[in-house]
Amino acid sequence: MGGSTLVYVGVSPRFHESDFRVRSADGVADDWPITYADIEPYYDRVEYEIGISGPTGAEANPFDAPRSRPFPLPPFPYNCASQAIKRGADRLGLHMVHSPTALPSQPWNGRPASIQCGTCRLGCKLRPKAALM
Repeated sequence: MGGSTLVYVGVSPRFHESDFRVRSADGVADDWPITYADIEPYYDRVEYEIGISGPTGAEANPFDAPRSRPFPLPPFPYNCASQAIKRGADRLGLHMVHSPTALPSQPWNGRPASIQCGTCRLGCKLRPKAALM
């Protein structure tokens, strides 16, 4: 395995609709020759192939780009540190959301679920980030 599979922690956001028209909206760079709507079906295909774990329904990020279907897998539960941050966010009236992750929260396409032991950057013997060989 190469180093990218170890260092990559799996956060998998989508571009926003406005990212495709930065010249029109912000006067910088160039607009893309395609729109978010053009690639949205491909985001779906890739997310289901990989098995992205992410929030849906009331837990979804209200600022995310529109989706034609929910993430294939539910998000991981918040760990102890995230629970403490969430309590503070709740007190402030903030809406904390899970990041979409290219790591299965349940078994997916022959890959085991991550057990979240925290060794992603060191190498995981379970190999949930990649197909089993």
